[in-house]
Amino acid sequence: MELSGFSDTANSEPPNLRLPGEITQIYNIPPPIGTFLDQYQGRPVVYGVAGALQSFFYGNMEATVGRTAPESFSPLNQVTLPIGDGQLNGSANLPTGFILWSNRQDMFKLDGPF
Repeated sequence: MELSGFSDTANSEPPNLRLPGEITQIYNIPPPIGTFLDQYQGRPVVYGVAGALQSFFYGNMEATVGRTAPESFSPLNQVTLPIGDGQLNGSANLPTGFILWSNRQDMFKLDGPF
């Protein structure tokens, strides 16, 4: 499936069969409730989610039905950072990338698309 430069290789649909009412519904779930909210490259980023303090979640635009709901999240749009028992404490959206830091003095810089 090709959507304006995005190549979907996740194989989330059966081959040669379109099920628009069933499979694609999992891509339009609401975001998790977190303490922090930011935005990077037009995507909402949520972190500080109870039970996943080392992770951040980001919205999907490519797999959203109709590609009109930026607040839609996919179950796999989660990144867990290697910070042990720490938790993400803040972020900065810079022209060169997205910076995240933890309460254990860890800092991560993301550049390019998610």
